Amino acid sequence: MNQNINPRDISLSVANRLTSYRMATLMLPFIAYFLLFWPSLSSMAAIWYRSDTYAHGMLVPLISAWLIWRSRLDWQRIEPGQSMLAVVAVCAGSLLWLLGIAADITVLHQLAAVGILIALVAALFGLELFRALLFPLGYLLFMVPFGEELTPTLQQITAEITVQALRLSGIPVYINGLYIEIPTGRFEVAEACSGIRYLIASLAVSVLYAYLTYQRPLKRALFIFASLLVPIIANGIRAYGIVLIAHLSEMKYATGVDHLIYGWLFFGMVMALMFWVGSYWRDVEPKFGSKPPPLKVASSSLPIPQSLSAGLLLATFVLIALATTRLSQSSGQAVLPAYPLELSPWTVIDDAESDWQPNYIGADQALLLFYQNPQNIGTGQTSASEDMVGLYIADYQSEQQDKELVNQMNQINSASHWSMKSRSRIRVEQAGASLPVIITELRHINGTKRRIWHWYRAYNQLSNNVVTTKLWQAFNKLSGSPHSGSIYAVSTDYVDSQRANLLLSEFVLHNWPQIDQQQSALSHSKSNQASQ
Repeated sequence: MNQNINPRDISLSVANRLTSYRMATLMLPFIAYFLLFWPSLSSMAAIWYRSDTYAHGMLVPLISAWLIWRSRLDWQRIEPGQSMLAVVAVCAGSLLWLLGIAADITVLHQLAAVGILIALVAALFGLELFRALLFPLGYLLFMVPFGEELTPTLQQITAEITVQALRLSGIPVYINGLYIEIPTGRFEVAEACSGIRYLIASLAVSVLYAYLTYQRPLKRALFIFASLLVPIIANGIRAYGIVLIAHLSEMKYATGVDHLIYGWLFFGMVMALMFWVGSYWRDVEPKFGSKPPPLKVASSSLPIPQSLSAGLLLATFVLIALATTRLSQSSGQAVLPAYPLELSPWTVIDDAESDWQPNYIGADQALLLFYQNPQNIGTGQTSASEDMVGLYIADYQSEQQDKELVNQMNQINSASHWSMKSRSRIRVEQAGASLPVIITELRHINGTKRRIWHWYRAYNQLSNNVVTTKLWQAFNKLSGSPHSGSIYAVSTDYVDSQRANLLLSEFVLHNWPQIDQQQSALSHSKSNQASQ
């Protein structure tokens, strides 16, 4: 009797049970969801289309749908229900999405949009059904393009693996930041060589493979961990192989587009090897029908009527839509500050020779000047460039796509032939003044060293953290202020690291009160206008 289960009968029984629910009431929250959160969903699709790193995202919804269909004999025997906890999760996710939209944090509002969709299933169909579909629904998170923040770290790891492998091979090598020099030529570990695309693709595929191949959580966790570690090591070996081929062929091969082709072929071989080795520990999946699962009633924490849960969800979406409309309305034009050109005793150098040129895309106002303090000149111990401090300020009174204060396309040092040695965050304190600063160390291929300090301002708060800055910008936008934020940066070339710190500290802490006073006066003026 237990051996004869007709999937069609199960499907019909589920369909009959669902007729007792008003399908229109169930569908309205989903329709409202796609209307409200379409900007986030469409922005993900646009990234899938234009980026090779996230092209796999377009397959994720199809894979998730296939996984749901594959397990239909399990979840179709579950009686649908509702969950107030899931309704609360949808409300919290909607607020998080609104914060991401206000702060223009793309990954945050995209992640929130997918999370809301997952919670919506639990809210309208119950936690029991949600648990049965946990993996297929959770796999939708791979639709969100994330991970590019790891690119600089992966570049450094790839460069280190390549250099160590070259040394073990007996090839003389010199590393300068991300530039690797050997007797036959110079190589740069560019962003495309970081291996981020291999890592993200490996994670998405390996999570699916682990779910389908193993039943034990420990095996799944170990395989996923291997899928993160192996591509990083393999990418370093790939980079070493490219340099070695170029070296042995006198720079005839593996120096152009062909090394990218080699990379994908190598990555495919590595993944196939991982799956082959992993198959030796596969778990045998129990045959469906040996012990048919009983009909389950959805467990609903704080059970509520289905119409009430749908109504609460619709009310939440309406409120979020109204708040989004409020954010999109113009709150007036900001009066951008006129920053001082004269910062006595520092004087402006009209014919300064420096290739330091920050590039913040779409800034409504940008200022770049170079200063010297006459009291520091004439010692004969330093060059003119070491006595010179560059000051860069960029203001944003509004933001939109590709016009953002915090954006990966913005460059604090846009000149070529420079590579980053390190980046750290400190707080500079002196004479009662305190500034949170990001320190960037750069190295030119000719050996010149450059130190850059920069920090952000938003909601009248200073920050050296991009996430915090984005949140302050969100509060700024929600408060109706027309000014989004600013970046401040100072720079100097140096030989003596300690002297560079003293020079930048002297310039910043001496002149910041004058610059800060203008920005504070501007903020107070805007607040008074808003209150009138």
